[in-house]
Amino acid sequence: MKKIYFYLLSMLLIISVSSSAQSSNNLERLYQQAWDYYKGENGKRQDIEQALSLFAQAAEQGHVEAQLDIAYFFQKEKQYTQAMLWYRKAADAGNPKAQSLLGVCYENGFGVEKNLVAAIVFYSKAVDQGISSVYNNLGCVYGDKFGSFYNEKVAFKFF
Repeated sequence: MKKIYFYLLSMLLIISVSSSAQSSNNLERLYQQAWDYYKGENGKRQDIEQALSLFAQAAEQGHVEAQLDIAYFFQKEKQYTQAMLWYRKAADAGNPKAQSLLGVCYENGFGVEKNLVAAIVFYSKAVDQGISSVYNNLGCVYGDKFGSFYNEKVAFKFF
């Protein structure tokens, strides 16, 4: 009886891992298809509406790069509240670019009330993951003589 139980358990694990890998591959294919429509490549005619629909599907299913791309599209259209939503999802998934851009949104009040504490938090997360260009953003927050976080010594470390 124990052997059958362990056999069935191991088969369920194999099926689960296989299904998860297949799902991941399908999600990546969906994301690639979105780029094909966006760029008009790989036999697809350029169709921005179709591309955005596919990006949104991939983003909704948790594809972090798709979440970041959707956020870029919304930001480009100055729909900052929607951009902020997708940057937040990608940032929460650990994407350092999204963390950096979320910091920009908080620093400047794009799609959210201006919040320098939140900006510093997200900039710091991005820096911790190696996004060196964000050092300048942190330096600017701490180096703003009219800002509430003015600290010349701290600012100097980031420039």
